[in-house]
Amino acid sequence: MSPSRLENLSRGINLDKYFSAYSDPQHFRFRLKAEDFALIKRMGFTFCRLPMDPAYFFDQARPDRLRGNIRYVDEAVSMILASGLSVIIDPIHTSSTRPAFDKRLATDPRFVDKVVLYWQAVARRYAHLDANRVFFEIMNEPHSSAYGRVTPAWWPPVQERFAGAIRAVAPDNTLIATGEQWGGIDGLIAIHPLPDSNVVYSFHFYEPLTFTHQGASWVDKARSGLSDVPYPSSPEAVRPALGRLQGPHARALLTEYGRERWNIATIRDWIRRAVVWARRWDVPLLCGEFGVYKKVAPPAARDRWIHDVRTVLEAYHIGWAMWDYDEGFGIVSYAYPGAKSGRIVDDRTLEALGLRPIHPSHEASPITLFAARHTNELSLPIAWWTPLWTRDRNGGTLLIDSAAGPSEPTTRPTPPMPAPVTDFVARVDHTGARDWALGPGLSLPVKAAERYRLRAWAWIEGSGSCTLQAVAYNAAGKVVSWSLGSVSPEHRATWVALTATIVIPPGVTKIEPRWSGIGPAIMWLTGMRLVRE
Repeated sequence: MSPSRLENLSRGINLDKYFSAYSDPQHFRFRLKAEDFALIKRMGFTFCRLPMDPAYFFDQARPDRLRGNIRYVDEAVSMILASGLSVIIDPIHTSSTRPAFDKRLATDPRFVDKVVLYWQAVARRYAHLDANRVFFEIMNEPHSSAYGRVTPAWWPPVQERFAGAIRAVAPDNTLIATGEQWGGIDGLIAIHPLPDSNVVYSFHFYEPLTFTHQGASWVDKARSGLSDVPYPSSPEAVRPALGRLQGPHARALLTEYGRERWNIATIRDWIRRAVVWARRWDVPLLCGEFGVYKKVAPPAARDRWIHDVRTVLEAYHIGWAMWDYDEGFGIVSYAYPGAKSGRIVDDRTLEALGLRPIHPSHEASPITLFAARHTNELSLPIAWWTPLWTRDRNGGTLLIDSAAGPSEPTTRPTPPMPAPVTDFVARVDHTGARDWALGPGLSLPVKAAERYRLRAWAWIEGSGSCTLQAVAYNAAGKVVSWSLGSVSPEHRATWVALTATIVIPPGVTKIEPRWSGIGPAIMWLTGMRLVRE
């Protein structure tokens, strides 16, 4: 394996909630954009790791054929490579809270046969790309032994089977292999390397969980209740956080964490075990995930831990990939999270990673510019709108589709669009008798007597109604009007251009544009454009 190929795996970022578990398939096509990958490159990263939940791509009935969603992975890989980054394709990245896939791999040989065909379909699809920049990760965090029915010994023969299947259709790409026990160091050093010299061996590092997963709802109850846990640790350092805890299990965890005195030397001792194993077998290593859940972790302590882990990894010449880009462990946040608008880069975390700060670190969001009155027009595309709300339980469904591209194969095609509309549209099938609402979920600052025009297009069929309007709020956040400027289509089964004229009444300080309606109907609705006159 050439040094230049390994250099492409030196500094990475994981792209969570793109194609991984709990992603929204309707957001696949616009979850991240070319400018995200340009930013990742500009920050100094060399590769992206692309987790893929097989639930979106693997068809058990036809395992050698990938589901249609794979076209969005094609687009993502293309954007990553076009930005000058390399990519790890990780197509067996399941959720720890939905373990059925992993359990079947350990106990059902016929299921393994199907996954072999799935892996070959994935590898075949991307094997024609530059093998120096496209890497295949065999499986993320195998851990079936955690459920008690099997031992970690199930994994090496399955991994070797997958590796051979991938290699049969992708002879040049480097594979990423790992051990059982959640892909950690303990699992890695328990296996023998594959009979293939073109493999990098990965481990994930989140030690100690008491610090890195404090406040995380998906781990055990004791750790999910922790907050303000310091790093480095000592009995003295944990005393303030310990004084706020009531539960005996949580207190025991934090007491033990303080007594263990975690610091850079402790981290070095943990990682050295993987280094000793790799030197024994003369194989390269990668730390495929490391990071700290940032919801309640002290920012300075989080950055210190990231700095120490990264420093140890680089001292041992181990490439790394931080978890993650813009989710709960992320390096990027948003001024308007619901709209994924106004990127904010955490420069302190960048520095902890040894990367260069970005200036400006706060992106000028169109929403921010409009709210600050630097511009008088604001586009509100439908891509990142909040979920459809219906008063009747299960009273309707929402499908986001592209006006410029093909509709989803399982749905009725979008009616031919009027020429001005080139963005995404929302199909709303409302079956309930009562009201529904849909919008961007943004409350925008306004002043009394200001005039606005809210423009959009609608197509409606059925007996129900749809209305373009704004909800008005006072300074205390209470609703003054649910239907400011309301306007509805006058015709059915045709595209109708709507303009709601909104004059801000006294006492109103914010408005929230939205669609709403009552009764059963099928509708196609576009995004909105708000103009301040």
